[in-house]
Amino acid sequence: MESIAEEIESSVRKGRLGELLQGALELKRLQSLVSGKWETRGYELTMAWGGPGIWFNTWDCEVEGRWGLSEYRKKLPRDVCDEVDDYLNEIYGGI
Repeated sequence: MESIAEEIESSVRKGRLGELLQGALELKRLQSLVSGKWETRGYELTMAWGGPGIWFNTWDCEVEGRWGLSEYRKKLPRDVCDEVDDYLNEIYGGI
């Protein structure tokens, strides 16, 4: 699970966001209703599923992994998550 977190950070820093997104199994936009309008808070990418399950959440700026009763969390630098958010907001409009 540590290697997935390192791979995410490395991909972003090397400008390989397209490759990172192609490796994601699922992408969710995290939104909140604010003053009657939906606002994007961040994104959650499912990076692996089954054993282990690994998710990258740009709002919390962390990689989370679970396998059975074991749980793993690693915070990533905020600039990495902001870059992913900016890239996806450009694609999806950041509504």
